[in-house]
Amino acid sequence: MKPFKKFPFVLLSFLCVGNVGATNNTALEKIDWSQSFSDVKKNHKTAPDDEIPTRITYESHLFNIEFHKEYLFNDAGNLVNVLYYKGFSETAVNCVSAYNEVKAEVEKQYGKAKVVTDNKVDLSTVNVEQLCQLTSKGDYKLNSEWKNDNANISFVLDSWKGQAYMGLSYKPITIK
Repeated sequence: MKPFKKFPFVLLSFLCVGNVGATNNTALEKIDWSQSFSDVKKNHKTAPDDEIPTRITYESHLFNIEFHKEYLFNDAGNLVNVLYYKGFSETAVNCVSAYNEVKAEVEKQYGKAKVVTDNKVDLSTVNVEQLCQLTSKGDYKLNSEWKNDNANISFVLDSWKGQAYMGLSYKPITIK
């Protein structure tokens, strides 16, 4: 199954349970950029959820929340991106609060980060519950960035093919 297609179904449990605010000590990983496609598969105990020659996706957890974890490779077979992503349903109203709660957990390990907001509409008359719908249309986005010793890290609230999602992305420092 292609990434993001399962979001409406997978997300229902996330929205109903509301476990984002649960404090935990999940350690964010340091990415081993030398991993090959076969290394990634060997290192996982479960079968991938989706697989093509340049991408492999697994069900995963981050801060006790179900996420997809996607490994992306370039045509030469080099690992170029590791992405945790979580989609929101069309009727979601809590994507901004979910983003802020996960960001707070990430900040515990990487330090404080500014949130850059990109909006294409006047927000003065918009209720917070409408921000997920605006995100899915591409009219509202959030982005925070960090860097560790081997990765550029970004955490976004954005849209993919008309669906709002939050994603924590790692890219090697040498990749822009």
